[in-house]
Amino acid sequence: MTRKTDRRSLRTQSAIKKAFEELLAEKNISKISITELTERADIHRATFYLHYEDIYDLYQDYKMDIFKNLTSIFEDDRLDTYQSFYDALLDYIADNSALVRNLFQHSVSICDSTLTENIMHYMIDMCKSAWMNEWNITEISPELEYFAYYRVHGITALIVHWIHSDYSISLEDLKKLIADLDSEVDQFMKDRN
Repeated sequence: MTRKTDRRSLRTQSAIKKAFEELLAEKNISKISITELTERADIHRATFYLHYEDIYDLYQDYKMDIFKNLTSIFEDDRLDTYQSFYDALLDYIADNSALVRNLFQHSVSICDSTLTENIMHYMIDMCKSAWMNEWNITEISPELEYFAYYRVHGITALIVHWIHSDYSISLEDLKKLIADLDSEVDQFMKDRN
C-alpha cells in the first residue's frame, strides 16, 4: 500500500503507530483489533483504512520504520570499527527499548524475524569487508566465512537474549562483554592466519 506523506497523514500514521506500540506491549498482535486500535489512537476506523489495509500491514510499516533507522546506523561512515558499530546499535536498542522489545517478544529463535536476518546479513558483510581491508586480502576464505557467521550469530544471540531478559544487565556491561568476546575471536583469527 502506498503511504501518504503529507504532514497531516504523517501525524495520523504516527498516532496509529503509537497506539499500536502500546497495544503490542500489552498483547499479541493477533489479539489486537482495529476497533481498539482506532479508539486508542482517537481516530475513525475509516481513517485507519486510508493508511493501512489491516493490522499486519501496519506491523510491516512499523518494522520498516525500525529498519530505516537501523540502516542509518549501518551507513554511518563514522562507525569504522566493529565496536563503534555495536555500540551505536546497542545505543539505538537501549533508546528504543520498548519498541525493540515489541518486535522480539514473540520470536523463538534469533532468526525468526526478517529484521534480525537483515541485520545479521549486513553485519556479516561488514565483517568480511573489514577483514579484506585490514588484512589486504581480495577474497574471503571458507574458514573466514565461518568465522563471520560465528561472530555475528553469537553477538546477535547476546543482543536478543538481552532484549528477552528485559535488559537484565546494563548497557555498558553488555558493550564490555561484546568487546571482550570480540577481542578473543579477533585474536584467535589472527593466530590462525
